[in-house]
Order: sequence, then C-alpha cells, then structure tokens
Amino acid sequence: MLADPKAEGSPEQILTDLAKTWKNKEPNFASAALEKVLVLNSANADAYFELGQLYYIDGKSKDSRTKELLNKYVEIGKDADKIQGARTCL
Repeated sequence: MLADPKAEGSPEQILTDLAKTWKNKEPNFASAALEKVLVLNSANADAYFELGQLYYIDGKSKDSRTKELLNKYVEIGKDADKIQGARTCL
C-alpha cells in the first residue's frame, strides 16, 4: 500500500500513519518510514519512541541506535508512560 499523493496531510503524518499500519505486519517497512519521519522532523518525539520500540522488539536491545532513540525520547518525550517504557527497555 502506497500513500496517495493527493491525500490530506503532511509527508510526516502520512509516513507516521503508514508506520502505525504496518508495524505488526512489516516492521522493516515501518522502521524505514519512521527513520524518514526523523529526517523530516528531528523533534518528533513519538517517532523516536516508536522506532526505538521496533528495534528493541526486533532483538536489537543492545544496539547503539536503539539506545540512542530511546534515550532521545526520555530526553524530549512528554508522555510519562512512554518515558517509563523507554527507561525499562534501556
């Protein structure tokens, strides 16, 4: 499924929606979409959290990229439950 170029929303929102839709079916596709979200907006805290979670679940819990993403969410995130979840994974 590709994003409709005529769809409403920013590229960032479209990629975020695609990642949510595909994270359980095609986690590699979802990861790629979230990486692109971070390129478009490096202040998107939720993308850091979701991508860190995807990498953690994929068995990359000790990977430096996973730690970087989750630490960044702890630093800039606003959701207390997600912050605690990120700390638990670290």
